[in-house]
Amino acid sequence: MQERTNESYQQTKISEYELLTKYNPKYINSKIKTAKSHIDEMYHLSTSITTCDDIMGVISVSYPVDNLVIWISETKDNLKRFKDDSVMRLYLLKQILNTYSQEEQQQVVRYMQSHGRIKSRELIERLQVDLYNISHDKPLTKASEPQHTMVV
Repeated sequence: MQERTNESYQQTKISEYELLTKYNPKYINSKIKTAKSHIDEMYHLSTSITTCDDIMGVISVSYPVDNLVIWISETKDNLKRFKDDSVMRLYLLKQILNTYSQEEQQQVVRYMQSHGRIKSRELIERLQVDLYNISHDKPLTKASEPQHTMVV
């Protein structure tokens, strides 16, 4: 038996990990909160501390301010980029959820809130395919009639 190993892998859906991280509002908000806290803590690095050294005696140590400014600026830029990307992904998720029934929307919300522990396998599979399709300008899978708008 000879397998075709040189055929390119055709991806048709996003991974469950990607769904639970890049499209999960709870995870995104947690990551933003952590990043903001990290940035706030970075400002305290400019404060010098006094320490004792066997050779030098009592010395004052601090993080170089110019490096700290660059680091904080880069971290803020990364956070802004993450927020912008997340807003776009959540917009796509909402577009898709608007085509799902109320019950399906609630199941997706429970899935996101439970970090993937509570799920309807078929529904999540369809959501993964739909997210892949909408991000690659392909038609969505056949779903229920459009329902009322739901904010996730």
